[in-house]
Amino acid sequence: MNMASHGAELTPLPPLSPITPATPIQVRVPESFQPLVEVAASPAPVPQEWVMRVTQACVEVIIGHRSAQQLSSMCTAHALKQLKIRSAIMNQKRVQRSQWRLASVRALAVNTTAIEISATLLIHHFAVPLAIRLDQVGDEWTIAAMEMGPV
Repeated sequence: MNMASHGAELTPLPPLSPITPATPIQVRVPESFQPLVEVAASPAPVPQEWVMRVTQACVEVIIGHRSAQQLSSMCTAHALKQLKIRSAIMNQKRVQRSQWRLASVRALAVNTTAIEISATLLIHHFAVPLAIRLDQVGDEWTIAAMEMGPV
């Protein structure tokens, strides 16, 4: 319906302001804080301790405390490349061990051969999302994909 045809005058919308990145939210976390590990209802069992260890290993690669080669046997080429890229970025930012911690880890078996892990890292008191996809190939689980939000 055209409002001008009913006698109402249309005023133009103001121009959109340039898109600026969101201001990160700082979070203060007590030293005694333990990460939340949550396994959602899934069509297949999810080994909670193993999910935590894989997530921890990926984070250690990203922040430079572990070599990416240590995970190469359990990663696809794409996932290994993503780990190396993120590690290089974090190396430039010089993140120390005391400046990061896992805030939460959640896992969901999408089906009997795929697990998706969602984690939140706290780096310099900023929350950073991390997603890991695990696929079962034969009798072994493989890190098929890894994505991390901006730091």
